[in-house]
Amino acid sequence: KEFFKLKNIKKLIIVNRKTIPEEIYNLKNLEELYIVGSKRGGKIDELPKGITKLKKLNALRLGCNNLTEFPKELCNLVNLEYLEFSSNRINKLPEDIAKLKELKELNLNSNKLKSLPEGICDLENLEILNIYSNEIKIFPKNMAKLKKLKELNLWNNNLVEFPEELCNLVNIEKLYLSRNKINKLPEDIAKLKKLKELDLNDNKLKSLPEGICDLENLEILNIYSNEIRILPKNMAKLKNLKELDLSFKDLTEFPKELCNLKNLEILNISYNKIKNLSEKISNLNKLKVLEASGNRLRNLPKNIKKLKELEEIHLRDNNFSEFPKELCSLVNLKEIDLSFNKVKKLPKNITNIKKLKLLNKIYNVNVAEYMRNSLKKWL
Repeated sequence: KEFFKLKNIKKLIIVNRKTIPEEIYNLKNLEELYIVGSKRGGKIDELPKGITKLKKLNALRLGCNNLTEFPKELCNLVNLEYLEFSSNRINKLPEDIAKLKELKELNLNSNKLKSLPEGICDLENLEILNIYSNEIKIFPKNMAKLKKLKELNLWNNNLVEFPEELCNLVNIEKLYLSRNKINKLPEDIAKLKKLKELDLNDNKLKSLPEGICDLENLEILNIYSNEIRILPKNMAKLKNLKELDLSFKDLTEFPKELCNLKNLEILNISYNKIKNLSEKISNLNKLKVLEASGNRLRNLPKNIKKLKELEEIHLRDNNFSEFPKELCSLVNLKEIDLSFNKVKKLPKNITNIKKLKLLNKIYNVNVAEYMRNSLKKWL
């Protein structure tokens, strides 16, 4: 009780408690309140009444508890900027959530939500909305009203279609939709001109619309674990794309469309069925990391030695019987992974790669002995 007389406390963190004393509301100057449950069983089932007495509260975190309802009282905390309810059991949000006009970040991941109220569209200052790991299938029609929304995370929901309403979030920069059941993207995705990061991993996509090529600010595109075999012809329009993940698909050829992505820095084509890389891969002169493990490669194109910026190349689990001599010209390489191939020896001029820090060739043949003999001085 003496603790609650400390009137100047601005931040309070409570962990692993089953009940919260009402005296907490005597801390009139409190700005941040975290009541976080734990796996050991200390979780609250409800908030004691009176939280609206904390007029200065701007951050409230109630993660990892047993809350089954969104406490309506919270809708009167009009100065809240950050609100978290992750890992609870909430299945519905009140329409009065619209009162939280100052809210900038709302975290509702890992609950039982199946829909969002129209009132959420009135959160005019909202910048980040995390609702991953719920059961959401439909969205409010007026999502376009969220003019300041920059980040939306819908990972691991029950979406079978890309919600058309999202195409009106014209200021969105990060959109995460992995681990759903989406089988098609709308052409109107082209309206998301400010989008920088798009995550569509682990869905049911069989193709990408041409409209995706109009996302002129896109920097990161993750579409691994889908059923895509061909890419849009105008991929080269993605001038700012720096990272592309096409792993775990059924690609049998290196997509020629990739060779025009001049600013690409990280390319992942691992675990496909690709037998050859294109000679035009040399166009990717800013490439720093190439992930091509788990394919059917036996050799590398000669022009790969023109990738002077390349720092990492991962060729694990392919069909190499010889160390690719082209790599010895890539003097900026720091990491080479040739494990689970059939390489018997290393070339003498591997010593040209002065910056090499990691050479992984586990489960190749006789390489360990060769390294001891031929690289003793270099090491």
